[in-house]
This record gives sequence, C-alpha cells and structure tokens, in this order.
Amino acid sequence: ALLPAAMLAGLAALARRHRGWAQAVRRAWGAPFARQAFLSLAIALLTIGAFAAAARATGTTLTAAGAALAVPLILAAMLLPLSSGGWGWREGAAAAVFPLIGQDPAAGLSASIAYGLACLAAALPGAASPLWRDPRPPLVRDRN
Repeated sequence: ALLPAAMLAGLAALARRHRGWAQAVRRAWGAPFARQAFLSLAIALLTIGAFAAAARATGTTLTAAGAALAVPLILAAMLLPLSSGGWGWREGAAAAVFPLIGQDPAAGLSASIAYGLACLAAALPGAASPLWRDPRPPLVRDRN
C-alpha cells in the first residue's frame, strides 16, 4: 500500500513542476485510457459468458456469481507455458474449481472441452486466409 501511494505522490509532484508533462499525461490517459478500460472489461465479461455458455451447452448451469468466481481462475490456467494452446491445464483447472462452486468435476471438464472446441472453431477461418492471398508480391511504386 505504501508503494502506490509513493508513486501517486511522485506523479503529483512531477505534474506540479512540469505543466506540459501533465497535459500530455491527461491526453494519453484521458479518453483513450477510458475507452481501453471499457473494451478490456467487455472482453473479459464476454469471455466469462462464452465459458458459461459452453457449460450450459454441456448441461451445467452456472450462476453469475459462480461464473465470475470460477471462470477467471480456470482461464488463468491457460497462461502456463507448458501446454499447447492452453489444452490440458484449463481442463484440469475446471475439474478442480467446479466443485468449489457446487458443480461436478466432470461438468467442469466437459465445459472446458466445449469452450476449447468453440474457440478452435472460431479461429479456423483464419487458417484458410493464406489460401485467399495473392501469391505475387505487391507492386512497388516509385514515390519520387
């Protein structure tokens, strides 16, 4: 708690000494920061919703509180750099976390597999994009 307070005090002192710097920070952190924070929150909520929909598709209904608690923990397991695309860790985490919200471990495993397959299906059109590209190099125009 002391470090963030010291950082804020340092930024406030810097802003008082250098007005131009303070204006640049306001421009950079004003509307762009708010827009980015909103989009990040929306993406996180949609990801939680997608996992809850995958659970529902496999026959498990998650409450909003249960999804908000369990899904970020489950998806954080995909960040471990010891798997291929998060497969394995996510399923293990789902089987371990689902009992904490009153669900069966097998339901967590099923929901995680359904979520992974849905993400894979959503990404497959991108795999075909090299087929649509023109194999010829682009023409370079002289700009002089």
